[in-house]
Amino acid sequence: MNDKINFLDFTIVKTHKGLSFDIYRKPTTTDIIIPKDSCHPFEQKTSAIRYYHDRLLSYRLFPECREKEKQTIKQTLANNKYDPNHDIPEHKQKRKQNFNIHTQKKKKWARFMYVRKETRYITKVFKDTNVAVAFTTNNTIG
Repeated sequence: MNDKINFLDFTIVKTHKGLSFDIYRKPTTTDIIIPKDSCHPFEQKTSAIRYYHDRLLSYRLFPECREKEKQTIKQTLANNKYDPNHDIPEHKQKRKQNFNIHTQKKKKWARFMYVRKETRYITKVFKDTNVAVAFTTNNTIG
């Protein structure tokens, strides 16, 4: 007899051999990420994709569950006009290097309203400086 419980974003299954894990998704949110053709900043568009890939790498899944999750990610990407073979795992290593607190000086922040891709060209000026760039939008609910 298998006991199954959905906890946070994974499923725990108790079998006669022990515990197994799988990624759990609510049926209402399975395929919803920011579409590629939207006007959001690139970082916001790819944050969900990075999250899915990071989760796939960090959870201890059986090979068949891992493959099922890879196919779900590819389907989600294709349905939102991304390349379904999009590969993001290298971002995880880049983030570890960027957040090493021993080698990094305290940065100052500048905030820019993201309008279109031209905003990205303007903010590239700050790339090799001690100023980090944060993007905002003007479409708030209020």
